[in-house]
Amino acid sequence: MSLCRLVFGFIQILNTQTITPILFLKSIFYGLYMDLSIYGYLMVLLCLIILMGHLLKWINIKKCISFYTYFVIFLMATIYGIDSILYQEWGFRIDDTFFNYIDKSNEAGKFISSNAVVYFLFYFTIFIVIGIYIIKWISALKPFNLSIKNGLIILLLIPMMIIPIRGGFGLAPMNPGKVYYSNNMFANHLAIHPLWNIMYMSLQNRKMATIPNHMTELEAKDHFDTLLLKNSNQTFQWLKTQEPDILLIILESFTANMLDAKYQGIEILPNLNVLKAHGIFMKNAYASGDRTDKGLAAIISSYPAQPQSSIIKYPSKAEQLPSIYKQLKMKKYRSSFYYGGDISFASMKSYLLGSSVDRIIDKYDFDASTYNAKWGVHDHILFEKLTQDLLKEPRPFIMTGLSLSSHPPYDIPDADVWNEKDETTLFVNAAHYTDKALGKMVEQLKQSERWDSLLIIIIADHGGRYPDKVSYCEPKKFSIPILFTGGAVSLDTVIQSYCSQTDISATLLRQMNISFEPFKYSQDIFSPQYSAFAYYAFNNGMGWMDSGGYRIYSNDKKDFIEQQGSCYFTEAYIKAYSQIVQKDFTEK
Repeated sequence: MSLCRLVFGFIQILNTQTITPILFLKSIFYGLYMDLSIYGYLMVLLCLIILMGHLLKWINIKKCISFYTYFVIFLMATIYGIDSILYQEWGFRIDDTFFNYIDKSNEAGKFISSNAVVYFLFYFTIFIVIGIYIIKWISALKPFNLSIKNGLIILLLIPMMIIPIRGGFGLAPMNPGKVYYSNNMFANHLAIHPLWNIMYMSLQNRKMATIPNHMTELEAKDHFDTLLLKNSNQTFQWLKTQEPDILLIILESFTANMLDAKYQGIEILPNLNVLKAHGIFMKNAYASGDRTDKGLAAIISSYPAQPQSSIIKYPSKAEQLPSIYKQLKMKKYRSSFYYGGDISFASMKSYLLGSSVDRIIDKYDFDASTYNAKWGVHDHILFEKLTQDLLKEPRPFIMTGLSLSSHPPYDIPDADVWNEKDETTLFVNAAHYTDKALGKMVEQLKQSERWDSLLIIIIADHGGRYPDKVSYCEPKKFSIPILFTGGAVSLDTVIQSYCSQTDISATLLRQMNISFEPFKYSQDIFSPQYSAFAYYAFNNGMGWMDSGGYRIYSNDKKDFIEQQGSCYFTEAYIKAYSQIVQKDFTEK
């Protein structure tokens, strides 16, 4: 399969793709992860065929294996042949999108030309020859005799295949992020295995609910455009400089329900409670989704969450998104992302590289002796490294840190403040620990010469049910802190307007006089034209908050299932927003 990748790579280089020899070799190496995953699937099927032949004596096992082998060769050659042609046009590896076109004969005819057929047959022949050569080489090895002993070995081999299938022993299962390693997207795409990609994307798409349209496309667009008017150039200037150094801290599961709250008489977040009095604090801020991957897309790309999917799990879609990092490159900002766990988890790595992050630091960049948490390194170790690196980072920069200690199983190095072992207590202990590490980091930065030019944005990736044990879909679960603080912020104030993670991009970039035009769903909170609302998505539903109240809609029941007050924006606006988001996601 690596030989097929090699040929595919040369074909694309001949068709104007550029890659250095070092990156090319790295792509071959990283691609082995996915090759082994596919080998795992194919070996399981082969083992089952052999066992069937052992149990059912009337089956000609040699013919079955031969048929299976040549079928795999034919399948791989076909996929690689089609992929070699489509990549030149689409710019991403083949996935189930291809079958959507095949289902529509009129659409298929538009991109199938006589030249494409000729090239496909040529590429197909090359890949067939490679496959047959490999099979002939394997056949020359010592033949395998099926005996009871070997049958037992095969039985043991089947469950062992789960290791290569899921990409090793780590917590993160195989996903595109396992093989993404570069800011050169072609290098990352080269490492992808096309058959694995088809299987992966098909499974992801099955998770998506088919959400019916609430109105015509024109009606939805009219409502959406009215809701999100292009903001005027007028805005309140709250940054002391248009070129601050930026530290973005994303806190795992930090629900706003912990702010100014006590648990059994003890303050949960004493440091964040103090910090929010120094800077601009968004009192009615909400997460767009309920998972970290959805939160990252909302914060970095201003892309609203989907009810039953996440755009960063679709690399071909995610690579089309704008990002804060891409826009800041206009002013020569260097970007870095710090995470104490495995950055390959939930396709985060592929998303971040596609978002033009210059440098990614994860658990493998820390000393192995510090892997004392289930997910990697504890938050205080992460924040210490982030602080050390920030103090020597060349200006201008944007550095991002994503915490993890407040994620289950909530293992922390400090002694527990609360002794109970129920889920709520474990969570508040972990949040209290992260809050302590956060406070220490900010205090160190205050004492540094970098402070006066530093903008710190503190935000949660999503909310949570604890400590109030709220339901999975009510607004309190999605309530999060958003704070702009640091020496570069010119005032201390509390903003009462409803806002979302998706508004971070426009609000920040407008202050820096950088275009936020690519961020379709983002608003400048300080603009006179700001439409104050927050939208969120949960498992097959959506919620909406504005100054009049809130509404919760279920896609299963196809109706609003809960509401309080009278929302300023009518049902039509809420449904239009959801429809536009879903259509945009589907068509990317």
